Order: sequence, then C-alpha cells, then structure tokens
Amino acid sequence: MYEFGPFVLDERRRLLYAGATAKPLSEKLCQVLVILLEADGAVVPKDTFADRIWQGDSFSEANLAQHVFLLRKALGDSRVGRTVIQSVPGKGYRFLPPVKQSSTLPARAVAMRDRKKQFSVMGTYRTAWALLERRKLIDAIAQFERVLAIDDRFAPAWTGISLAHYRLLRNGASPRAQAVPLAKAAVEEGLRLDPSSSTASCLLALLSLEQWNGPAATLAFDRAVSLNPGSAFVFHHRSMLNEVLGNTQLAYDDLERALEVNPEKLGAQCRVAQMDACSGDLGGAIACFSSVLAVDPNFEVALEARAEAYIGIGRADLAMEDLKRLPPSNANLARLACANLVAGNNGAGQAIVDHLKTVSNREHVSDHDFATMYLFLNEPEAALASLQRAGDLDAFLFLSRPMLYDRIGSPAILQLGRDAARRFRIEKQL
Repeated sequence: MYEFGPFVLDERRRLLYAGATAKPLSEKLCQVLVILLEADGAVVPKDTFADRIWQGDSFSEANLAQHVFLLRKALGDSRVGRTVIQSVPGKGYRFLPPVKQSSTLPARAVAMRDRKKQFSVMGTYRTAWALLERRKLIDAIAQFERVLAIDDRFAPAWTGISLAHYRLLRNGASPRAQAVPLAKAAVEEGLRLDPSSSTASCLLALLSLEQWNGPAATLAFDRAVSLNPGSAFVFHHRSMLNEVLGNTQLAYDDLERALEVNPEKLGAQCRVAQMDACSGDLGGAIACFSSVLAVDPNFEVALEARAEAYIGIGRADLAMEDLKRLPPSNANLARLACANLVAGNNGAGQAIVDHLKTVSNREHVSDHDFATMYLFLNEPEAALASLQRAGDLDAFLFLSRPMLYDRIGSPAILQLGRDAARRFRIEKQL
C-alpha cells in the first residue's frame, strides 16, 4: 500500500482509493505510478519505464507521455505547474508529494472494501434464495456456497444450504443418510454464528423430526417460536410435529396462525389441503390445491399434491395433465407410474417401475416412492419391505399420502406406521 495526499494505492488489486471511492487502474498505468512512487521524489528516467514496463514491446515517449497524462487526470493533477507529477525536460518524471508505505488499507479504504463485499454477498444471497424458492435446489446450494466463499461468517447462507438439503430430502431427490448430515452440519454452523435465527432453529427441529427425535424436535420448535412468535415459516412447519404427535387440531391451529401472519403463504395453504386429504376429504383438498394454482399456476407443491389427490379419486387422466406440467424427476416418474396403473395402463406403469429400479443403482429413488408403486402393483409385501428400509418418519407419512387414501389394505403396513408414531410419542413423553 502507498499513501500520498488524499490517495491510497493498493498495488496488488490495482485500485486507487480517494477517500471511500476506488478507481481501478490498468496494469501499465499502475506500473508507471508504482515506479514513480518507489523513486521517493527522485527523477525517473524514461528508459527506466521502457525497461521495466514495456520490455520487448514497442515503446515510444509518446506512449509514456499518454500514460502520465492519464495518471495526472486520475490524480486531479490537471492544473498548470503539475503539482503531483513533474516533467523534467530531457530526463524523465518526478513524483512530488511525500509517499508513505503501509501493509494495510486505511480505515476509509477498508470501509469501502467492506461495503463492496457486503453488496456482493447480498446480491449473491438474493440470487440463491430466489433459486431456492423456485426449487432449483442444487443451483441454490452452489450460490449459497459462493456467498460463503466471500464471507464464511454470513449465517443466513449456512441456513439456506441446510434448507436446500432438507428440501432435496423431502422432494425425494436425496437419500436421508446423505441429506440429513449435510443439512444438520450447515444449520448448526448457522446457529453458532447467529443463535437468534428462528429459521435455523426451525430447521434444526425439522432435522430432529427426520431423525425421529421427539424431545429434540419439540425443544427446537419451542425455541424457534420464542425467537420469533410471528414467523409463518415456523408455525407452518411445526404443524408437522403436532400431526405426528396426533394433535390434529393443534396442527390446524399452527397453519391458521401461519396464514394469519402471511395469508398469501401458498405452502401453508397446501399443507391445510394435504391434512384435509388425510382425513378423506379429497374433493375439498383438490379444490384448495386448485385455488393455490389459480394464484401461481406453476406452484409445484400444489401440482404434485393435486396429481396425487386425483389418483386417489381414480382420475388418472387429470393427474397425468398435472404431471405433464412438472419438471422431470424420479419422484414424478413414480407418480406417473401410479397414474398409469390406476388408468389400467399396466404395461406403461410396470415399465416405469422397472426403469426406476434400474436407475436406482446410480440415482436416488426413495423407498417411500417404491413402496407406493408396489401398492399400486398389488405387491404389499414388497411395499412393506421398502417402508421398513425408509425409516419411521416415512412409514408414518406413508399413511397420509393423498393417493393412498382408502387403498392401504395391508394390516402390516398400517401397523408399521402406527408403531412409528407410537415410538415417537413415547420418546417425547420420556
């Protein structure tokens, strides 16, 4: 760093600071200025510039004079008399102001750099969050990681990475054994940096729920509510805990509070509809999903859930129309297999199942989806085996999947889900 008058030159970044404003310099322009500064008031011969900067390139005094003119302009040295860079006829150029070298930027330049860093962080973070909302989860993670490459202490980016991994898991795109540790490590780092984040505490609760840890989930949700009693995000997701605990009315109450805070929260509206479907009101659920889609025709959660509800009432044709509007994924292929089987297109349905079995060797296909397809193939034993591999939470959620309403005839599968819920409730009480 070189300090002179009101200026600071950051040679490594080729930035000329004037107060809080930074001006980038070209490589040669910066080199000319550095040679003048290093001379400490002595005259620098023109040959020195030629040897150190232009070397093998064609050099002319006119070219050097043009660079000196640009430097004078950048330094505000345009008055007669040349108070900063002096021309010495027949010899070269001299830098007149006293120069001080330092290893760090002065406070005003540091403030400018920090503001630029903050702008870069916030711009990239907003891009990442927009990708997250559009369910471009892998791209969102990459953008959040770009934020952390700029500032690894930016807690919301750690929370964003955690939420993206959690949604990959819930969308059936990532195995629990991979997603949960990644999501948990990220959210714990976010909470270490910002213990006051209700969103991060809520995510920690959801991950405890994935691990079927009732006490930890309850404690984290309670903390999230205490940190932000007006968070629609927290109440929306706490409804899942109350549903698992068998507190259906409390689950509805949580969703009502989420919608009071944010009446336009489409995810909470879909969650109400999904709970209605679980109770057997598939027609009402379809109407609710349709009202959400009237607001946002591309809201994927509503399209997926309405397709499943259509399958549940035997309207495979309408389910297929919704599935055509969704992006390709193994989870949506599993839904399409079920729709074909309901429609009597057994060959097409079986072909999709066989395809997913093949790709599962290299891509993730959830055991939850396999169990669903096996039920539609009338293979309850295979469905049971898949659910046993899936874990307690998926075994419980399987019972409430809209397209399976009134279709699960296997006592063993029903018992598996009920046993999972009972274990969770007993553990919470303990």
